[in-house]
Amino acid sequence: MIPDHNSMVQDLSKLETLPEMESNLEKARRTLADLDTSAYASIAEQAEEWQPRIRAWNSEKLDIVGKGSHREIEQTEKMLDKRRQELNESLEAFTRTKMQVDISLHLERLRTWREEMRNRYMVSDVMAREFEKARAAASEEAIRSEGDLKQAMTDFKKTFQPKFDDLPEDGRTAAPYERVLARIEGASIIEYEKKAQSEKARWETLFRTQVLSRMQRALKRVEDIIFLLNKQLKRPIGRDLYKIRREPNPDFKFYRELIDLNALHQEDGLFYNSIGGELRQALDSFLNTLVHHANTPEAARLLDYRQYYDYKLQITDIHNPDAPPIDVDKQGRKMSGGENQSPYFVAILASYLHAYNRHETRWKEPSLALVPIDEAFSKLSGERIQDCIGAIGELDLQGVFSMSSGNIPYAFSLCDELIVITKREERSGNRSGIRNVPSVLFSDTPEGKEWMEKHKA
Repeated sequence: MIPDHNSMVQDLSKLETLPEMESNLEKARRTLADLDTSAYASIAEQAEEWQPRIRAWNSEKLDIVGKGSHREIEQTEKMLDKRRQELNESLEAFTRTKMQVDISLHLERLRTWREEMRNRYMVSDVMAREFEKARAAASEEAIRSEGDLKQAMTDFKKTFQPKFDDLPEDGRTAAPYERVLARIEGASIIEYEKKAQSEKARWETLFRTQVLSRMQRALKRVEDIIFLLNKQLKRPIGRDLYKIRREPNPDFKFYRELIDLNALHQEDGLFYNSIGGELRQALDSFLNTLVHHANTPEAARLLDYRQYYDYKLQITDIHNPDAPPIDVDKQGRKMSGGENQSPYFVAILASYLHAYNRHETRWKEPSLALVPIDEAFSKLSGERIQDCIGAIGELDLQGVFSMSSGNIPYAFSLCDELIVITKREERSGNRSGIRNVPSVLFSDTPEGKEWMEKHKA
């Protein structure tokens, strides 16, 4: 309803900035109140002191004009211009420093310092020189202190890492560290020490029971399994005798010693007090890995009892007992295809023995102990095929083998059942398909005996 309302809208928009302008005004008033008025008073006093000099210079100027000393006047003017230029440069440098550095934090110290200089040196020129010397000495001390503070910050963060990783370490300000110190001073250190000791004892007990003791039981269980497996493998397979050996892994020497010490000492105090030197370093490394790097491959490796020993499968020729045993891991590449495949077939049997608990003498009850092997005996001779199948029967295991038709004559005489899969092509209209047709043959039937007699050659 107001005909010309644009100017009113503009006035209302300006009115919205009134609170911000009032806030800026209040800040300006506080800044004005904080100004160092003593400096202006000092300048005024100095101006009063220079009034007689000015009057004397004016009188001298009149004398010089009266005498016609134009050369001296020109020299004096040049000197005055030079001094004015120096003054402008100093003012520009002061302005730049004022814009870059907030001196309000050090204003109180500056006032005190200036008062000390005034009381000690009455002459302004002397006071200025001494003030410059003190400034240079303070600058050097500040550089040294900043370096020492930076080193102390770095050492502090390393000591308590990673708790204080977010704190700065540039040495410029210690305010964040002072806040931490204030929280510590206000806390009950004695109570925290008691809690820390209690927590440490709890973790030490957990480490012994949940890590070292479990590792000891696992290693003992592996030792028993190897003993029982070797007892089952003491019968030759063909002309070869197989044996599983374990040797200490040198990378885990100190960790095995920790496990042995844990078994000897019942109390935590006796256990941890008996550890020193390299063994203490190994313990600290173990704990640090579990606490700070729990989900890393290194932690998984430390907790894997299988890494503490190296396990080897050795072969001895019963026809040449004086010959040194063959280490499959070292000699595998030098062996022929059949010689190379036989040990791994024995390793597979040992794995199934352990999986079905057939290596333990108390497990004599009938049970399912299937050993399915695809493409079995592909590189073995007929004699070795029969030796391997015979070993399966002696170990109370039941084999299910998939093999090529060329190896069937060697295997069928030792098997109960033969299933031959043939492919038959069938056509339905314009479509053709392949159908797998199984044919079953039992070895104890007349048909099975006839088949074996036919393929005996």
